[in-house]
Amino acid sequence: MSFLFSIAAFGRRLATKALLTLLALLVLSRLALGQDRTRLKCHSLPHAAGIVLRAYDNADIIDIDCETTTNSRVGNTTVWHRTVDGCYVSNFYFYVPKDDRIPQCTLLDSKSSCELPNLESLEIIQKYEQEVVTPRNDVNGKTVLGFGHRCASPGCGELSLKFPIGQRKAQAVLLLDMSLATSCLKNAINERIVLGDNQWGALASWVYDIGCPAAAKSKLITRLNAGEEPNDVAAEELPLWNTGRVSAAPKYAERRAAEVKLFLAESIKVAHPRCTSFLRLKE
Repeated sequence: MSFLFSIAAFGRRLATKALLTLLALLVLSRLALGQDRTRLKCHSLPHAAGIVLRAYDNADIIDIDCETTTNSRVGNTTVWHRTVDGCYVSNFYFYVPKDDRIPQCTLLDSKSSCELPNLESLEIIQKYEQEVVTPRNDVNGKTVLGFGHRCASPGCGELSLKFPIGQRKAQAVLLLDMSLATSCLKNAINERIVLGDNQWGALASWVYDIGCPAAAKSKLITRLNAGEEPNDVAAEELPLWNTGRVSAAPKYAERRAAEVKLFLAESIKVAHPRCTSFLRLKE
C-alpha cells in the first residue's frame, strides 16, 4: 500500500485502497524553515543527519509507503515518511487530516550494531570539532577537513571534493567517518553487551575523538566487556580521556562531560548488539 502526496501549491492527489482514503496537502509556507521553497529534501534515514539522496520539486507527487517516529525532530514533529524511492521526508512539511491513517513502518532488527549514531552525538562532534572548509594541518600536524576528518591523501583527494566545502558536505563526510567509528565499537564490544542509542552515540563521539586503536585497548572497553554497569563505567572512565586529537585543549573536559551526560540520558532504542534505532518498511 502506498499513498500519494502532492507538493504543488494546493495540489491534491487521492489514493484509495479498500475503504482507506488518504488526502494530504503540503503546507508550502513551512518550506521556508530549513528547506528550499521549491525543493523538499529526502534523506537516507528518518533523521535530519541522514544524507540527502534526492530532492522533490514543487510539482512532484510523492508516493509514501509508511511513517515512523524517531528521535530526530524537525520543527514540532519527530514523524518521518518513507517514500517509494527508499528515502525519508519529515512530516513537518505536510498536513495530514486527523482521521486519515498512514501505515507504520515495521521495525526490523539488523544483524549488527547501528552504523550511524544518533543526532545528539553528531551535535557534540560538530560543537567541539572546528569546521574546516579547506584541507589544512591541525595542531598535531595531520591534514583535516570538515568536522575532524583526517585526510588519507594529499589535499583530501580521496573525497573528490571541490574546496571550500559547505556545511552540508562537511556533515556528509562526518557521517561517512562515523560508520568507521561505530565499526570500531562493534568489533571492540562483546555482543552480549546491550547499549542504547544515547550510550552508543556518546561512545562513537569519544572514539571519533581519540581514535580506534586507543579506544579498543582502553580500560573503558575492558570494563564494559567484563559486564560492569555501563553507566558507572562511562561516568568514571570517559572524564579520564582529557586529551584528544583535534579539539582545543580547554574543551577536552567539556566534551567528555557532554558525552557522559548523553550516555546517562535514557535511551528508548537499542543500538548494540542489534540495531533498532532506525526503521524501514518490511519487504
